[in-house]
Amino acid sequence: MGSQNAGKKLTVSLKGGLLTTTDANAKDAESVIVTLDKNGVANFAEVQTPNFKAVNPFSTSTVAWYQNNNAVTSANVTVNAGNNNLVNVSQIVATLNGYTAHELTRGDNGQVTSNTVTSPITAAAVTDQLKAQNIAVDGAGYFTAPTSLSLKFTATANNSNASAELPVTVSIPNGKQETVESISKHVMHNAYYYDKDAKRVGTDSVQRYASVSVLPNTTIKGKAYYQVVENGKAVDKYINAANIDGTKRTLKHNTYVYATSK
Repeated sequence: MGSQNAGKKLTVSLKGGLLTTTDANAKDAESVIVTLDKNGVANFAEVQTPNFKAVNPFSTSTVAWYQNNNAVTSANVTVNAGNNNLVNVSQIVATLNGYTAHELTRGDNGQVTSNTVTSPITAAAVTDQLKAQNIAVDGAGYFTAPTSLSLKFTATANNSNASAELPVTVSIPNGKQETVESISKHVMHNAYYYDKDAKRVGTDSVQRYASVSVLPNTTIKGKAYYQVVENGKAVDKYINAANIDGTKRTLKHNTYVYATSK
């Protein structure tokens, strides 16, 4: 911590591990108080780390998703709801049973080896994503299903930090119909779609002068966006409000108004 902090006491925590200071009668603990030496260094007699994943930072491995040995970048599946529009998270996991992720590594001789990656498609992962979308899931894994769901699973390589996402669209034909009141807006400038984190969604765009159904604008990371409504349902697609409303300006000189064609 630097010599300027010599002699100061510091609380050090290692979640899931054990620390032992060099102080007399020191005991193992997950969180300990240590006195910095004259150089501002925290000394320990022993450090027991929790389990962690060791990776090769120089690895050139990649991760790819497959469905029955065919490479895929997304998935579209269908499940049917039961009484009262109920679906169980296990049904969704079951429909994705054929989707697996593999870590691909190219050897010195150019040959590629493939190793299966632990699947991130679990009932717990589906439950967490549903709750993040404000969809309540009961203790048995049941939830009132809308007519479609958007999920995303990320598989990470075993021996590197390589990863790959699998966006999943779940269609539920007999799910609960949910509609929202939208407003119609004209896009005045070609506009890309963004997700709830203000990250661009694919390469699709809305061309200027096109009409779109949206919800009243919202703010994402300090910027105004309109959420897109498709088939009466708000989806995770947003359009920058500036591409619809424009930016208010104050004229400083008399000006003519021109048609786009001229």
